[in-house]
Amino acid sequence: MTNPAQPPNENPPGNYRYDALTDQVELLYKCLRCGELMPRSKGILEVCPNCGAPKEEFVLVDED
Repeated sequence: MTNPAQPPNENPPGNYRYDALTDQVELLYKCLRCGELMPRSKGILEVCPNCGAPKEEFVLVDED
């Protein structure tokens, strides 16, 4: 039971803070074979620098 004299905790448990979140998101290419992340801003590579997978095995993901 919560104490009505105290406001509820605004932040979730752990190290997360709602007021610290931003709306900035970076788009990345992710290699489906090994999970290597490559910034979209640098362009798509022909092969993964980590495992050699062809660019057809890359997908776009976002990271915030």
